[in-house]
Amino acid sequence: MTPPPAARSRRPLLAAALFVGCAVGAARGDVVILKDGFVLQGDIRKDVEPLRDAATGKLVSIVKANGFDYIDEGPKVWIFSTHAKQLGHISKDVKLRPEYKAYKRQEYRKNAYPLPSAGLTKSVTEFNDKWQRTLVVTLPDMPGLAPGRWEKIEQQITYLDPYTCWIVSTTHAWRITFRTNELEPIRSASSSSGTRT
Repeated sequence: MTPPPAARSRRPLLAAALFVGCAVGAARGDVVILKDGFVLQGDIRKDVEPLRDAATGKLVSIVKANGFDYIDEGPKVWIFSTHAKQLGHISKDVKLRPEYKAYKRQEYRKNAYPLPSAGLTKSVTEFNDKWQRTLVVTLPDMPGLAPGRWEKIEQQITYLDPYTCWIVSTTHAWRITFRTNELEPIRSASSSSGTRT
């Protein structure tokens, strides 16, 4: 296995990790009903910017004058306009989804290598009893480097409820969040008829 080059830029990965980190911290408490009837449930937030207080020299966050509104529903973050929602239809009392029982696993981080900038997934194992799996990615040939390079990326589920699944890499700076309906059901090993369980 070729170790990830230290020269790879980490800025895009850190930005993505921070964005997704914000996404997975949602309380999912408020409901927004847009004028077209589309309904969102999550934590309503405003676009903010840092401002240095002249008296103390500390940075404080203030709402941007030209900023946007967004609702953080956990797996997704939706940007919307306060002018597009129906007046008075933001409510903590109306719920689209109940509070689900969640299952959590402690994250066993080994490293935080940057993700490869390009590559093809060669193989993916099933999740084991520790909620971990391994991806093997073949890397593109590059001048000056040996052909046939590959990299092993380990992942672990850290949070699971009927709506949301959080997966982190224990070897790389990578965190992803899914709705559970975006994931394929597991086929039963004893089923030969193709019935999913």
